[in-house]
Amino acid sequence: MGTAGRGENGAIGLGDSAAGAIIAASPAPFAPPLEIAPVVPPAASAVSMIRRLESVATEVPPAEIAPAELAAANPFASPRAIEAPPALAEPSAYGKTFWLCYLSNAALTAAAAILYRYADFVHLFGGGEKKLGWIVGVGMTGSLAMRWWLGAGIDRLGPRRVWLASQALFAAVVAAHVWVTTIDTPTVYVLRILYCIAVAGVFGSSITFISHTIPVPRMAEVLGTLGTSGFLGMAIGPALGDWLAGDLVAASLAERTVAMHNMFFLSAGLGMFALVAAAWATRGSAAPEPRRRPPTFWLLRRYHPGALLAVGFAMGVLITLPSTFLRAYTHDLGIGEMQLFFFVYTPTAFIARLATRRMSADFGIRPVILTGLALGAASALSYLAVDREAMLALPAVLAGFSHALLFPTLMAGGAMAFPDRHRGLATTLMLASMDVGTLIGSPLVGGTVELARDLGLPAYPTTFGVVATLVAAAFLAYARGSGEVS
Repeated sequence: MGTAGRGENGAIGLGDSAAGAIIAASPAPFAPPLEIAPVVPPAASAVSMIRRLESVATEVPPAEIAPAELAAANPFASPRAIEAPPALAEPSAYGKTFWLCYLSNAALTAAAAILYRYADFVHLFGGGEKKLGWIVGVGMTGSLAMRWWLGAGIDRLGPRRVWLASQALFAAVVAAHVWVTTIDTPTVYVLRILYCIAVAGVFGSSITFISHTIPVPRMAEVLGTLGTSGFLGMAIGPALGDWLAGDLVAASLAERTVAMHNMFFLSAGLGMFALVAAAWATRGSAAPEPRRRPPTFWLLRRYHPGALLAVGFAMGVLITLPSTFLRAYTHDLGIGEMQLFFFVYTPTAFIARLATRRMSADFGIRPVILTGLALGAASALSYLAVDREAMLALPAVLAGFSHALLFPTLMAGGAMAFPDRHRGLATTLMLASMDVGTLIGSPLVGGTVELARDLGLPAYPTTFGVVATLVAAAFLAYARGSGEVS
């Protein structure tokens, strides 16, 4: 018997002895020829088989190839391997990196939420709602102006570097407030601008970092889950602020000064803790490879997400109410503490975020955003029903649901409108739209309160009506907008 050998390219063929046996067994030269089908060379057969496998692999995913087709393309594969191809396991989006980012964001949000009593700091030096609105609004200009450089910096330097630098700046700027002795100098405005730049850098880089670690279809879900860390921080921060400051209505100047200093030091300490957690989460992450980058404004003109920017503006206006003016409003009503609002707001938003995290994938971004805007307008009007501390729960529930729906869909929609390599710019653009809302909303709210008083109108009811009107306008602009990112 002949022995098997290997031809060119490793193809299996017949050895010389087998070929000789075939020749010896052939008919005599004068015998009539036999009708035998043409024999394909073994090497050519192997090459055609390999090409068949390559063509099948490029046409459809392996999981969709019928077993009979696989068997015809690869006769050497075992039946078990053909009938039961191994499934690729999807990597979990909630690993150690995610939870370290979650911890860092929760600590940073708590540090910022402690400063929800920033109105007490302004009142310490004789400032009112109008002064408070201008300080916060001017601070947003710094954040807004730096968004473009932050976005480009995140894409060029990588989220890790921008994240850690912003965390360090946050802690330093907050601690520096203890040396402020008056709010009638540029110092307080400069500190507020640096504070807003630091917060913008932290959230822009952290969201960008996480978005690069998850598949696009799950972006809204994972960003929404990450956002629940902010709700925890919003619950912890105001409680710590109330614990440090308490009811300062009847406190002496010295007692209020000490309370404000303790508030700033604790906020800076939490900022340093967030820095450590962020450094641990991002260790080992490499900076992006240098590449040519188109002009920023060209990218914005080409990829901007349209009416989603109006949604971001409305959300920025809504955020100013609890974060900046809630303390002034409760003080105007004679309510000593405001922590009940955030105790209700946080679990409401937390549960709503988890319960609705897949809504954008199931129903699309548009209905989710429109529902969030409607709830936001209702929350602004519901402040009118507050006449005692317990009634703060009503606007807290509505605002919590609104925030839970709006933020992840807003961030995911903006990020998906841009290519992956420009994800940092996309994230900062959507956050910038919220900054514009805060920039215009803070002076507008503060100015409306004082203007209504001068005109003899009910101050806060008029203000809440103006805010609800702005949100309704954003609702109509987005509802009439063209299409949506999917």
